[in-house]
Amino acid sequence: MWFFHFLHWGGIVTWWGELGFSLAIFIAAALKIPALRKQAAEASKVRLAEARKELEEMDF
Repeated sequence: MWFFHFLHWGGIVTWWGELGFSLAIFIAAALKIPALRKQAAEASKVRLAEARKELEEMDF
């Protein structure tokens, strides 16, 4: 977000503002990662269960 540095809306958006904004995005991403991991794990369990069911239904 380097372009905010040049805008300086009355001094509100400064270098520290950029740093805080980047930090907020980083924290939000860090908080979301475990939730996404859990969701992916649950989805893979469902796919695995479906695959097992299909294998059991097959006649060899």
